[in-house]
Amino acid sequence: MKKGILFSLVFILFANCLSYSQWNLMNLGGGSSGPIVCTKPGTFFVATSLGIYRSTNSTLTWQNVNDTVISSFWRSYPTWIAGRGDTVLYGSYGHVIGMARIYITTNNGANWRLVSTGSRVSSFVFKDECMYYSCTKLSNSGLYRSSDLGQTWIYLGRGNGGGSLASYGNYLYSSSVSSGTFRSSDKGVTWDSISPKGFTGIKLLGNLL
Repeated sequence: MKKGILFSLVFILFANCLSYSQWNLMNLGGGSSGPIVCTKPGTFFVATSLGIYRSTNSTLTWQNVNDTVISSFWRSYPTWIAGRGDTVLYGSYGHVIGMARIYITTNNGANWRLVSTGSRVSSFVFKDECMYYSCTKLSNSGLYRSSDLGQTWIYLGRGNGGGSLASYGNYLYSSSVSSGTFRSSDKGVTWDSISPKGFTGIKLLGNLL
């Protein structure tokens, strides 16, 4: 009897896994695709080499939401995208040194504004009222913070240039292979190392460690 129950449980779990293992190809008109983010229930943004696409019906259909600001930068390639609510940050780069760009929308992709040039973003994260990005650039690589929807940015230092960021609980996390993993409870002003001895960095994704 116990063996029968165990077999039934295993079969149900296996069937349940199969029911969630189906994938459908999203036709976005060609080009290479980059990161995808869910900004609020039912709304997704994906970064591609043809620009930004948005879905407001849980990925059933997609709409290109490039405007003249993004479209003016010819042949850009996505590096990262992150969002919360109606605010989305998008990073891209070109084949010419210094041609990296950061854009922001605060109205769910209706319009975009150029935030920074020359910064090749490796990670964005939102925490409380602030947003952060990590980047490499010709000068002042590292971590930046904004508390006014990207109007101004404060340079927090070089510790995470090219690394990844995450937010969880009361802490902001920063990690890179070269420098290790750190956390901050004061908006990135000071950092404490949390890397075990002999251990370098880990990949952080938004709110996932």
